[in-house]
Amino acid sequence: MIMLTMICALLIGTPCESPQSSEEMLVELTEMLGSEVPDVRADAARKLGAMGSAAVTTVPLLIECLASDDFTSEGERVWAIVCVSLGQMGPGAMPYLIRALGNNDFRICQCAAVALHDIGPDVKDSDITLQAVEGLIAVIELDDLKTRKSAMHGLTGLGSAAEPAVSVLISALTHEDFHTQYFAEKALGAIGPDAAEAMPALSDRAINGVAIVRMYAVQAMGNIGPDEMDITSMTALAQATEDRCHPVREMAVEALLKIKKELEAEGRRMQG
Repeated sequence: MIMLTMICALLIGTPCESPQSSEEMLVELTEMLGSEVPDVRADAARKLGAMGSAAVTTVPLLIECLASDDFTSEGERVWAIVCVSLGQMGPGAMPYLIRALGNNDFRICQCAAVALHDIGPDVKDSDITLQAVEGLIAVIELDDLKTRKSAMHGLTGLGSAAEPAVSVLISALTHEDFHTQYFAEKALGAIGPDAAEAMPALSDRAINGVAIVRMYAVQAMGNIGPDEMDITSMTALAQATEDRCHPVREMAVEALLKIKKELEAEGRRMQG
């Protein structure tokens, strides 16, 4: 080590430092999270997020940082940076995030749901995924303006694993808040064929919703697929291709093309 230091000093004029181990970095970044300086906390959160699952033990501390309203010198909210980092921690963070869904601080609940979305559906532990779905359903059922859409966003990230939430999402399609309606549609579309029972309600939204609700309704119908489609749903999609709103027409065409491809593939499988 002494010889290496001397060689480095001769080559670059300064002594070499041993590379910091991941354990040492974790200790240092954990200490930085306790700083009163927003930029320091934000930098620590970013670096912990970059470490991913190796930093999962810091999740409880990161969740505590969500309560901060501080801005960095660049005008970024520290809690928003922390929220992104939590979503990079992998499945090991899920037990902490599920507990955080029940926090009385709406921002902590929101960010826990967003982080669950970002962790995504590829979690091998089906039990913990089910717990996440149940936790998100509980948030939706509270019907709090500040948290219900975030919970639906969380379900969207879990894909088909969110199938137990189908009934509560169908109920949300008639919510008085149209934002809630299309967040529910996005979640149903992400669930896919397992959300087939939502087809009648989606068909109604495709015709009678506001523009953005109509658009996400036809998208969800295309993602769910043809198995549960009847004359009513096909008629709704056909009508949507002539909608007065261009994005709705475009999405309806995409949905019909997707359904056509699925039917053709099924036909080939039956012939083979």
